[in-house]
Amino acid sequence: MKIITKRNFISVTCITYTFISVLKLLLETAVGIFDKYYAFNFLTIFSLSVLAVFILSLHFYFQALPLLPVIIGQYLALIGIVMLILRICSYVTKVEEGGYMEMFWQVSVSYLVGAIIYYIQFYRQLRKANQNLQEIKTYKK
Repeated sequence: MKIITKRNFISVTCITYTFISVLKLLLETAVGIFDKYYAFNFLTIFSLSVLAVFILSLHFYFQALPLLPVIIGQYLALIGIVMLILRICSYVTKVEEGGYMEMFWQVSVSYLVGAIIYYIQFYRQLRKANQNLQEIKTYKK
């Protein structure tokens, strides 16, 4: 069962981006932080949203495998790609001390929330499909 398709990929990405952006703004306001890289950080959030939604959308192709290794693999792929991109960017610009750890936590928490929402929705649709299948079986009898 495919939840993220070609048709809804952009809308899911935009919803994810909006959710993370609003959460970022609320947290910064609550803590009183002024972000000097404001525009760049929002572009980064958008890029990470696209990447995270793409990785979650690949779940459909790994349905034959156990769920926990797939979830862990998706998470490790996302963290690996993000850290690789950050490492490449470190050759062009300076990465602040603790920047890798901050990016790790930012991506981990955001991805965890998104993955929980995705898999809850996945199981809801799976349960609904099973109920429909049961109704069809009982109707045929």
